[in-house]
This record gives sequence, structure tokens and C-alpha cells, in this order.
Amino acid sequence: MLSDCGSEIERSTRGLAESREALKQAEAALKSTESARAAELSQLENREESRTVVSRDDFHARLTRMAVLFDSLMAVREKDLALASVEGSLNEIHLLNGDMAPTLDSEEARLLSRKEELKASDGDFDSILSQLRFE
Repeated sequence: MLSDCGSEIERSTRGLAESREALKQAEAALKSTESARAAELSQLENREESRTVVSRDDFHARLTRMAVLFDSLMAVREKDLALASVEGSLNEIHLLNGDMAPTLDSEEARLLSRKEELKASDGDFDSILSQLRFE
């Protein structure tokens, strides 16, 4: 019986040694897999970080362009307002003088009559010049 126990102990010892060896191999494989996963994760984080940086830089560039365009639009608006103010002032001056503000039709008629006068003068530039000075 003692010999049976001894052989059972030897088998258990060999089984334990084999299990320890298998455990060591499994641990080595696990460490290798963990290292590979950590490297892969690091690469993914670096990619994401570089994308974020690029996205931030792109965002700031677009924001700057938008600010420049907005400033340009504001300048155009201010010029439009100034022009409208000048037009309004000219209309007020015409009204104060008792004149009607010239319309496109009246300006066209005036220019057509001037054109007819120029045709009738047949190249008499002195008379044309004197007429223009009186206006």
C-alpha cells in the first residue's frame, strides 16, 4: 500500500509539474497578449489624439475665416447704411429746395433731351460747354 501511495504521489507530482508548466505558458501567452493589446491601444489613442488636434486646428482655422468674413460683411453693411444716409440726405435737400427727387424716368428724359440738344448743335462745342456751365 505504501508503494501505491508513493506511485500516486509521483504521478500527482508530475501532474503538478505539468500543470505548473502549462500555467507558466498560459501566463506568458497572457502577458504577450496584454502587451500586444496595450501597444494597439496606445496606437489607437495616439491616432485619436492626433485627429483631435487636427480637428481643433481645423476648427480654429474655420472659426478665424468666419470671423474675417463676418467683419467684411459688417463693413459692407456699414457702407450700405452710409450710402442710404447720403441718398436720404440728397432727397431731403431736393425736397427742401422744392424740387422733386429725380427718378429714373426723369433722369432718362433729361439725358435724352441733352442728347437731342447735342445732336442739334452739330459739333458746336463752345455752345455745349456754355450750356453745361449754367447747369
